[in-house]
Order: sequence, then structure tokens, then C-alpha cells
Amino acid sequence: MIITVNIANSKTTFSLINDQKIISNFSILTTMRTIDEYGFLLLQFISSQKIEHHFIEGSIISSVVPTQTHIVSQSINKYLNVQSLIVGPGIKTGLNIKVEDPSSVGSDRLANLVGAHSRQYKTCLVIDFSTATTLDLLSDQAYVGGVTAPGFEIIAHALMNQTAKLPHIEIIKPTHTIAKNTVKSMQSGIVNGFIGQTLYLIQNIQKEFKSPLSIISTGDIDPSILKALPIDEHIPHLTSYGLYEIYKKNQI
Repeated sequence: MIITVNIANSKTTFSLINDQKIISNFSILTTMRTIDEYGFLLLQFISSQKIEHHFIEGSIISSVVPTQTHIVSQSINKYLNVQSLIVGPGIKTGLNIKVEDPSSVGSDRLANLVGAHSRQYKTCLVIDFSTATTLDLLSDQAYVGGVTAPGFEIIAHALMNQTAKLPHIEIIKPTHTIAKNTVKSMQSGIVNGFIGQTLYLIQNIQKEFKSPLSIISTGDIDPSILKALPIDEHIPHLTSYGLYEIYKKNQI
């Protein structure tokens, strides 16, 4: 059994995985914490699953927040007595990274692609609905490029916090695009605008790629938005599955 850690801009997700199955996972806000704070949370999480912490054989970390990477790694070493593999340059992924600067590709994006490939998706577009929305193209075990766009929360936050008179509202998909009041007009703009952004990017990627491809997604996103997009499969914890596969590749 190993523990995977995905340190993203907004939240950090820990997953316990055994034999390619996620036993459990939990997420916390990504913020400055001490080694001991992380350790306390980890031990609580593992204990809640009625698992003895000495059954944890290894750990792997994907991080886009450098200030927290080594703190989490040191915490896992101190409290679980295992060394963490940190995804970065030199780590085996099994992918041929065909971009101008392979070292600049986010470790979470690589993990998503590895996770997709492990689920028999050979040529596909992987969309991660996170703080940023990322769209990455996998073609026969090669990462051939992608797109980074504002995420849903960034769009909503900008509209509600960068305007003086617009209220903070519940974000739900409205029944109609044309709205008769301020709240529904904001809901329409935020939700339909995000759908439109994502759909436009998908369509243009398909035109440029010129070959059939599957479209899979991951991350926290409202089901009503997924229904409006041509998604073949939504895998909420794809990053964790990909990290597990990367861990295995680096144990040989």
C-alpha cells in the first residue's frame, strides 16, 4: 500500500492505494503548514481507515506548490517512516514528452496522462478541471502538447470580486441563457461562458489533431457542466491513479 499526494494550487489530496484500488482519500486546503501539522492530519486519516501506518510501504508526491513539497515529504518520512518519490525531471513516466521544454510540464499533468494510459486510453484528450483548466493531448504514449485556461473558480471569483456592485451568488447552471435578473445573468455568464470556453478549445484541438480521440476528464466539476461537454468518461481521481503507476515504474 502506498500514499499518493497531489499538492495543487487550491487543495492537497492524499490517497491510500493498494493494488491499483483507491482505499480512501481526503483533501485539505493548500496552505502553509508545518511538518507536524501534516503528520497529525496523516495519522488521523490513516487511523480513520483502521489501517496501521506501518503498512504504508511508499509515497509519491506531485506538487505545483514548491514551498510545500519538501515539508510534506519530510512529514511523511517522520510520521510514516517512508521516503517519498517526488515527480520531476529524471522520474520515469513511460511517456515521450514532445514539447519544447519537458521540464516545465506540471507533474500533475503528467500523472493525468499516465493514469489515462493505464486505463487503456492510447490517444486521448485529458481535461483537468482544477484551479486552472488544463487540456493535454496523449498520442501513442507521447505527450504532444496542451492548453492552460482559467478554471471555473477563477472565472467566478474574478466576476464577483473585481466588480463593485455585483453580488456573491450560488453558482448553478441556469435554465435559460438569457436572464431576467442580475443573479441569473451572472450564473449564465459564468457557467455558460466556462462551457463555451472549454467546448471551443476541445473543438479546435480536434481540428488541429485531425484524428479521432477520446475525451476524458478529472477534477471537481458540477455534473451539469459535464453533461454539456462531449466527455467520454469522468475519472475524479485520475491524478492519484497516475501517481500510483509512476511509483510502480520507478521501483524497477
